[in-house]
Amino acid sequence: MVTKNPRSPLGLGVLALIATVFIGCDQDIAPPVPQGSDGGLGKLGAPSTMDDDPRVAKFKIEAASYLAMRAQLLPLEQKFSSGTITETEVDAWRTLDSECGTERHRLNVIMYDEAITPEQRRAMFWMLRQPS
Repeated sequence: MVTKNPRSPLGLGVLALIATVFIGCDQDIAPPVPQGSDGGLGKLGAPSTMDDDPRVAKFKIEAASYLAMRAQLLPLEQKFSSGTITETEVDAWRTLDSECGTERHRLNVIMYDEAITPEQRRAMFWMLRQPS
């Protein structure tokens, strides 16, 4: 029977690895504290710098039809996942999905224009994100 010497370089490496894993598990790591008096959650209706930006406001108006189409697609997608969708609804979904793709492409052209700042682009992106 062959025994390993725990003082060998391999044995010491394994012990060091085990020790660091267990030492790291004992530490309480507090999440970073968001800045601002509201705890980072924001206040409903409270203005931010992007709310007053004219390009972002114009984009919000431009995106309204896309967001309405996405809202119409959601029930059809739920029927897809549950397996209860009819052929007529599949055709309606295909048409609406194609229109959404075309509209999203148009909005992306606006978002990725050279004149748009990263902050404006970030605000525009979050306007288009899917509700969870």
